[in-house]
Amino acid sequence: MEIMEECLGIFCVEIMVIVGDRTLSFHEFCACRAPKFFGKKDPIAIIRWLADMVNAFWMSFCPERSRVRFASCLLKDRARKWSEKLDFALGGEVVETISWDEFVTRFREEFTAAIKVKKLAREIQNLFHTTNTVAEITTKFGERALLVLHYTADKEMKKTRYHDMLGDDIREFLSFSACQTLEEMIARA
Repeated sequence: MEIMEECLGIFCVEIMVIVGDRTLSFHEFCACRAPKFFGKKDPIAIIRWLADMVNAFWMSFCPERSRVRFASCLLKDRARKWSEKLDFALGGEVVETISWDEFVTRFREEFTAAIKVKKLAREIQNLFHTTNTVAEITTKFGERALLVLHYTADKEMKKTRYHDMLGDDIREFLSFSACQTLEEMIARA
């Protein structure tokens, strides 16, 4: 096992040396199936788009300096107009001046309507395991919890809510105190 890890580490270093010396083209980046975003103000669609972008960055070995540029090229319709307004407000090339983290922060501020986040918070409170599978309810919970601040900030609260929403038949065999983390609880459920 150690030999495999060592070989993988050497391979990763060799790939980074090769990739680090050349520029990634937008065409190569898009080959990783980076999705377009049309400006829909839907918090879950935003999280999915951002996650897909991060996956495309990872798959394409996209350098940090190109991330905002490539993401901006995938914005269409209302999202493209937002990008142009942001560009104007910052006085020039947004893709050259802001980091990916800053882009994500501004992007979420624009396309995550506060009222929809409040609605998601209510949905989390009303989310209970009934006819859905554990995988389905876990996915719903995970998507919504990412957008509700008190769940992202307080891991114990998130774990408690997840445990409480599970059906009695599952909670009967799932000890809250035996699970140190939410991930461990999800794995056992």
